[in-house]
Amino acid sequence: MKLFKLDFNKDGKGIEKDAPQKRAFFRFWIRFWEKRYSIIGANFLYLPSAIISLFVATLIFLVAASLFVTLEGSDNAIAQFLQNKETTEMARQTIVTVIAFTAITTTVIPIFAVGPLYAGFTYLLRSFVTENPVFLWHDFKTKTRSNFKLGLKVGLTNFLAGFFLMVDAAAYMAISNNSQGQFSNVPSFILFVAIAVILFLSLLLMMVNLYVYPIMVTFNVTYKQLYKNAVILSLLRWIPNLLILILNAVLIALPFLFMFGNSTLVISTVLYIFFTPAFIGFLNNFYVNNTIKKYLIDNESADKSKEITEEVEGDVI
Repeated sequence: MKLFKLDFNKDGKGIEKDAPQKRAFFRFWIRFWEKRYSIIGANFLYLPSAIISLFVATLIFLVAASLFVTLEGSDNAIAQFLQNKETTEMARQTIVTVIAFTAITTTVIPIFAVGPLYAGFTYLLRSFVTENPVFLWHDFKTKTRSNFKLGLKVGLTNFLAGFFLMVDAAAYMAISNNSQGQFSNVPSFILFVAIAVILFLSLLLMMVNLYVYPIMVTFNVTYKQLYKNAVILSLLRWIPNLLILILNAVLIALPFLFMFGNSTLVISTVLYIFFTPAFIGFLNNFYVNNTIKKYLIDNESADKSKEITEEVEGDVI
């Protein structure tokens, strides 16, 4: 009969005060599994904005591609290539894959995003990482509104930077490919310097966007403070930041590597609708959380205003 004499008032084992913390890899997957349904819910909340961002990113890519074709002078070559029926389907799939990969990457990083809405989205993801309780719709709406002005500034800044970098990259490729034509007099060292600058600025822009939105929803900061801190953390943690960007690219590329034909775009679309922006965002917020805590939250000399708490929502400047 002892089986039925359970003492519900007895203290449980509990959690040891000095218990060793699990490794980051295991903590990430445990946290993700606990919040998996909330992450999918956050993805649906952000989806309309993500679709707008995808459209903008695709349009900018096409503008850059058009500039490349014009400068490189390959209109006739492309027309002849596409007239070959054997290569037309392959070319179409390649072009669609490149556009889709570029658009997805530049919207989940996020270079092209509706700033205020992405701020609300980031607040949800950061709360999942830090295990703070949230109400999806209410907190998404509240943080979008409270970060509206600063979010617009960041969104516009990223849009302009991303646009000019894409156009510059297209111009560089056109000039380097047309070295025997009208651009034959351009010295090779100029081309080397140009691609080095474009590559550095592109990587810096992506790294900055790992930090901009988490800092925005964590602190009361000005536009100048926001980018100053994001740039410093980008340069200070250059190698780890580069590795997380490579991981982002690999995760986004997986459907394109293992699926072929029309199924590639279908799988990528389904993943984007249900999962991709939120999962990549959750991963990036998990990564930057310790860096922000170490260099900003715990660093009293950092250039920031006070940390936002539940009591202090913070007005956007």
